[in-house]
Amino acid sequence: LESAHKVQCIVFDKTGTLTIGKPSVVATKLFKNMVLQVFYGLVAAAEKNSEHPLAKAIVEYAKTLGEDFGSGSTWFPEAQNFRAVAGQGVCATVQTKELLVGNRMLMSESGIMVSDDVDEHLRMTEKVAQTAILVAIQKEI
Repeated sequence: LESAHKVQCIVFDKTGTLTIGKPSVVATKLFKNMVLQVFYGLVAAAEKNSEHPLAKAIVEYAKTLGEDFGSGSTWFPEAQNFRAVAGQGVCATVQTKELLVGNRMLMSESGIMVSDDVDEHLRMTEKVAQTAILVAIQKEI
């Protein structure tokens, strides 16, 4: 504390965590042709069992997305075989589809290829200090 008066600059990299008090979804980029509501229904189903703050942000966003499109429903399909992978993300089966939701390490260790387009988007996201979450459905991002 005594040396804190010498600090000239502090950098934070978790957008929304400090300004609002919790993370939030700020953008979505789909790399496959899929209806956004269907995508978030699957992802929220996988994430709703997770305790991670980013998972909670995704579930909350999916709920508001349903409200925005008039469904008003906060029901998500049931996830089977849910597994949290510490420091990487989650795996689950939702409506017979295998989902992985997490970081690049989860994808890599699960044998999921990160294409050049996805890699470029990840770099752009990181440049603006946002946390990107990758979603693989049936082994494709």
